[in-house]
Amino acid sequence: QYVSFRPVLNYPLCVFMYYVDFGDGSNQFIGEGYPSAYHQYTIPGTYNVNFYAYETGGSSVNVTIQVVVSPEQPCDPIAVEYFNLSTEVAEVGEPVTMQYAVTPSNCLGFTFFAFGEGGLFSFGNPATFDYSYRAPGVYNVTMSVEDKFRRVVE
Repeated sequence: QYVSFRPVLNYPLCVFMYYVDFGDGSNQFIGEGYPSAYHQYTIPGTYNVNFYAYETGGSSVNVTIQVVVSPEQPCDPIAVEYFNLSTEVAEVGEPVTMQYAVTPSNCLGFTFFAFGEGGLFSFGNPATFDYSYRAPGVYNVTMSVEDKFRRVVE
């Protein structure tokens, strides 16, 4: 079972590193900014997940949450219901609005977008978002949908 963690801190500007202990022997270091941690549990059970935020002054904050992993259920099919662009031609800096929805599924993992300028972005489902290109050119927008086992399904 995949889980994702995205803590919200009151003062994230002082934090220079995050560390997550997933409670099953796995851990992950995360750089500064607004962190996200992703992990797959392979064995059903109850896990204590410890999330640490380290500040530049040397202090740290720890939060513990409990995650319950249930036995696997059969997967529902995953498909893209729609993907729309507000325009296919835009000026540099002009936002292009994109909308999409993926069929709800108990196996839906993550949906990623590449806009052709480098970087990979992930949004919720369904989603509407804007993207502005920084330089003129012809770009391919790529949408990748993964199931919870990190297999690309579309």
